[in-house]
Amino acid sequence: KMVEPLHSFETEHDDMIHDAQLDFYGRRLATCSTDTTVKIFDVMGDKHELIQTLRGHKNAVWQVIWCDPSLGSYLASCSADKTVIIWKEVDGEWRQSKRYENEFSGSMTCIAWAPSSVGLVLACGMSSGHIVLLKKHTGDNEWDIETIDESAHDGGVLGISWAPLSLLDNGDDRILRIVSCGCEKVAKIHTQADPDSEWEHSPLLIFLCMCFRLGARRCVGAADWSREGHDRLLWTGGADLCGRVNLLSVSSLCLILCVYVCMFV
Repeated sequence: KMVEPLHSFETEHDDMIHDAQLDFYGRRLATCSTDTTVKIFDVMGDKHELIQTLRGHKNAVWQVIWCDPSLGSYLASCSADKTVIIWKEVDGEWRQSKRYENEFSGSMTCIAWAPSSVGLVLACGMSSGHIVLLKKHTGDNEWDIETIDESAHDGGVLGISWAPLSLLDNGDDRILRIVSCGCEKVAKIHTQADPDSEWEHSPLLIFLCMCFRLGARRCVGAADWSREGHDRLLWTGGADLCGRVNLLSVSSLCLILCVYVCMFV
């Protein structure tokens, strides 16, 4: 059954819209476009108002993502011009807080904010296959840059997502997990056991690769984690002729359950 839109409106973008994201409260909408701009709207019911058009990118903007409001009023965008811009709202006006231009070839393809308890940390995927983290210092506007994988995906990183924080099975230390996916039919999990340790591929990687290679015929275009208490359940979607979505339940014993839950032509 076709679902009817509750409301639609003209954004006044001059070209294709690539992403549209509501903020935490569902009161503001950010959109981005091939026309190189990001637009922010106030939305309430069937009413909308353009608040500001953000200009700073020089090529198509692929994605926008809001930060958790507990960390401040931040919005990030990534572009084909090799840049990520982190915007901050100051006195009702959006300004550039950080502009990062990657030193590698190709586009910035995807971005994701870390869980709020980690702080202001943005993961960035690139068409070169690199994954970097932008980390804001507490109390100032300085940002550190950390490369966690120089060759995550041979054909480029198409999607990236942080897992909700979980506990080690035998302690109180937090584990950080990031899942990424790309054009070589593989999703990878990157793990950091504590803030001082190096990022590593999870032991689940080998099994995951097997499952995804069997399940995805072309690109794995998106991957994400459950947000409702199942911190080790993730799903993927790809450019699959059968429209297949994979659900994987990952236990502490590295067992994988791969279920095809959606198949259509």
